[in-house]
Amino acid sequence: ILDVYNLPEQKEVFDDICQGKTESVFQLSFNLLTKFCKRIKPQSIKDLSDTVAIVRPGTLDALLEDGKTTMAEAYIARKHNKMPVTYAHPEMEKHLSNTYGIVLYQEQVQAMFSDLAEYPPEEADYYRELLAKKKKQEIEKFIPDLRKRLSEKGWNELQSQVFVNIVISASQYGFNYSHSAAYGTVAYMCSFLKHHFPLEWWTAVLQNSKVEEIRDKDYA
Repeated sequence: ILDVYNLPEQKEVFDDICQGKTESVFQLSFNLLTKFCKRIKPQSIKDLSDTVAIVRPGTLDALLEDGKTTMAEAYIARKHNKMPVTYAHPEMEKHLSNTYGIVLYQEQVQAMFSDLAEYPPEEADYYRELLAKKKKQEIEKFIPDLRKRLSEKGWNELQSQVFVNIVISASQYGFNYSHSAAYGTVAYMCSFLKHHFPLEWWTAVLQNSKVEEIRDKDYA
């Protein structure tokens, strides 16, 4: 009996995803996500989670400290060893090493609030919630205090500005990890079933699609 909640991570399934064979696959069938799958070339469910999270306004629009490279482009370049992984401040590495020095998740920002800026855990979570709800006016109110805390810990102006840029970009819409991990897991389930059971997969897709959707997607 196939246990879809305990599937092996198979190269041939990820090959399909990397080649853009994502039509009808949960989340990955969107044009932009398909393009990013082909560029990121995910090789694990963790990579899929990152891929789902990266195609969000915060990561797509936010710039690195060079003022030119978006976080999304940096993630891709760093993953494929075309750009060195750097950190504005050494203390950021322990929170960002799993995502090549790029902030993808709300939990990363929350952890840095607590650890690097030394906010109490409940206050750090409150700020994370403000970011999640995109309450920009309230976010702007605590930026001066954030700068002050970082300065008192020895951060220079550029390092502090990078942290502030992370906060601002996260406020544009960033995923929480539990959400993205669930999306990545379901996307892999769908890709696995589509690869190994194509007849059953497409039968289910067609049976549960409207005529307009079939015509639009050119499944027929």
